[in-house]
Order: sequence, then C-alpha cells, then structure tokens
Amino acid sequence: MELPTYTILRTSQPIAADGALTEPVWRRIEPVGPFLQYDGKPVTYETEAKLCWDDKYLYVAFFCIDPDIWGTYTKRDEPIYDQEVVEIFLDPAGDLADYFEFQVSPRNVIWDGKIHNPDGMPSPNYRCDNKWNCRGLLTGVRVVGTVDDRTDVDECWTVEMAIPFTSIDRKTPADGERWRGNLYRIDRGEKDEYSCWSPTLREPPAFHIPSRFGWLVFSQQQA
Repeated sequence: MELPTYTILRTSQPIAADGALTEPVWRRIEPVGPFLQYDGKPVTYETEAKLCWDDKYLYVAFFCIDPDIWGTYTKRDEPIYDQEVVEIFLDPAGDLADYFEFQVSPRNVIWDGKIHNPDGMPSPNYRCDNKWNCRGLLTGVRVVGTVDDRTDVDECWTVEMAIPFTSIDRKTPADGERWRGNLYRIDRGEKDEYSCWSPTLREPPAFHIPSRFGWLVFSQQQA
C-alpha cells in the first residue's frame, strides 16, 4: 500500500487542549483520511484524526466512535496500551530509527516515550525510554457515555493533544518541512481492533513498523 501524505495547516488561533474540539479551526481542517485496520481491512468503528500547528505546538485531534468506552488506569505511563488508547508516533528527523510515541486513554491518562528501533520492527535491538516525559505536553478528553460501565451503550470519545516542538527537540517547522509519523487506535471489545492512518501490514498486529510511517508536511497556509 502506498504511504499516505497529510498537509498540516497553520492555525492563527490558540487551541485549548480540553478534548472538546470546539475551535472553529477543527471544522475547517480535513481529516488525515480513513483509518483502516493494521492489515488494510475496513474498521468496525470509525476514527477521525486531524492535525494543525502554530509557532509553539503541534495540535492533534481524535474523534472515536465507541459503544463501549473502557480504560481503568489512572497514572501516567501505566500500560494504557493494554486497554483503549489513541496514539501518534512522530519521527521529525525522518531516519525511521528514533521517534517519539504519545498515547492517551479515555481517562486522559498519558503514556509517552522515546523509541529507538534500528531494525524497523519489534526486535532485540528495540529500546523504549518510557521514563522520558514530554515537558509541557497538554491533553484533554471528552466522553459521551460512561467509562468502564460495560452495561450501557456509549457514543464516542474525543482527544486533543498539544505537543510542544521544543520538547521533541525541534524548532518551529519551516514551510514545507516533512516529518514521518503515524496515528493509531486500539479498541477493545469482543474482538480487539488495531487501526491506523497508514496500515502497518504486519501480522500479528504491530504498530512499531516505521517503514510504514506516512508523510506529514507542514504548510504556512492558514486553515
């Protein structure tokens, strides 16, 4: 499958990372494209993701349809990936060996880390520094439903992230600057679903396949 490309437009209005997605800029921005399962098959529950930026932050928004929203962890860097999360991997240098990973759960719990993956897949050389915390990272979540109540039917949950460029060792991007990255979601149910912006095409499901990272292109065009 061809690697996807997404052009990230600028915003002139600061975004409150509260998970509400009420800023007008989010309505003007196109989503990255349909999420597919890791193997390229259609998903059961839709995920929509959008990105924009200003001088200080990369902003990321997720909208997740989910009839059973679930997540019990409450502390930063607990293994929220064992439950339900949205994720973004960012490789600003584009070397496909060293990148940053950010996860957020329906309880607005963060998992963040620096990844060293020289073989481009889960292997003995893979290293994860999950003691690293992204300084100044802002996140917010809104839930339409009840987290962890398996007896009712929920609707959706939304996430906003504001990732400071300085905390991932970058200056404000230049017009046309190109990064590599991918966006993911894990949904738990009768059958777990691992979905991606750029399917990783790896069995069993694996997200740490940087060769499948798409292209993120920064534009000075205002959203």
